[in-house]
Amino acid sequence: MLQQCINLISAPNTGVGESNIVMALLPYILVIAAFALIFGVHLWRSNRFARRSAAHRPGRAGLLSLFAVASLAIGGLALTAQAFAQQIPIECQQYTTDDGSGGNDGSAPSEPTTMQSMTTDYCQNHMDTYTGSNEDSILSLTDSRGGIAQIYRVAKLADGNCWMLDNLKLGGTTTTTTLTPADSDVSQNFILPQVASAHAFIQLDKDVAYVWGPVPGDTGEGSTNYGYLYSWTAVTAGATRTTNPAGSGNASSSICAAGWKLPSGGAGGDYSKLDIAFGGAGSGNNFTPSYQEWQYTGPFKGVFSGAYWPPINPGGTPVTGTYVNQGIAGRWWTATADATNGDTAYRAGINTTYNSPAYPSGGQRYDGAAVRCVLQL
Repeated sequence: MLQQCINLISAPNTGVGESNIVMALLPYILVIAAFALIFGVHLWRSNRFARRSAAHRPGRAGLLSLFAVASLAIGGLALTAQAFAQQIPIECQQYTTDDGSGGNDGSAPSEPTTMQSMTTDYCQNHMDTYTGSNEDSILSLTDSRGGIAQIYRVAKLADGNCWMLDNLKLGGTTTTTTLTPADSDVSQNFILPQVASAHAFIQLDKDVAYVWGPVPGDTGEGSTNYGYLYSWTAVTAGATRTTNPAGSGNASSSICAAGWKLPSGGAGGDYSKLDIAFGGAGSGNNFTPSYQEWQYTGPFKGVFSGAYWPPINPGGTPVTGTYVNQGIAGRWWTATADATNGDTAYRAGINTTYNSPAYPSGGQRYDGAAVRCVLQL
């Protein structure tokens, strides 16, 4: 809506352009011109009479006529302003007033350029809801954490919240990445480990942060832009089975950018509410039409980044983990620990025929899954 309003107010050939404004105001202009002509003639006749009659007071007549013309001019300007305002949709009129957030020349609040500069006000009041086709409703924001700039698409979805439309791809391939409260959703510095293509395990530690990538089949574009896969301890910036046991609710931190958070899971969580807004049930495996909203062709723009499954082989020979379901299914971590099983956490998932917005089963904390972030309210 922001860009559409700017076009309406300032563009010469669209919306309330110059030609449309002139046509809308033409009746008012003609009326004002007619009255000005009448009083101009009256003024001329008064001055002519004043020259012929010594008893007449030309100053008073001239002043009265001048006052009348000035009054008409002021009234005409008022009518002009009113007519202009009537040509602008009410949702755009906020951009024509100088209230500190925009100017009277059709300006508006500055469009955010980074993930960290995105605000709730901008999301709620200056963005249209993305439906999957109105591409001008999408913002492209930069995240430069770790010295590696990534650009993520962001949009306001049906639940009224702003979501990332791309999987997170945060982490260094040659070194660790330090996240700080200034740039990330953390209360203290967190060291995200170096991205690894795979790990060989003898006995897996479920409370260690892992980052896996590049994901097989990742092209970095479109429906195969997979990002990286993370363990739950990694995405929650260090949450463990001790700090966040079963039933503890949501982790307090995440590796999302500052101002953003890891969506909550389970019934009533962020993913569940989004599914309901899409027309789904908000839980279970939905084969209803809402699953189409989660596909890449829908507003969520889900991708089939699959998962990374570390092997469980305690006491034996180290075995390398496996990337699975790339091109078949997508899975995203939530901030929510499972209600009863301390080894698992909620995640959302989709494939080509269904979506599961509140899925705890199988979400082992050491598994690798993708991340989408939602703007904090």
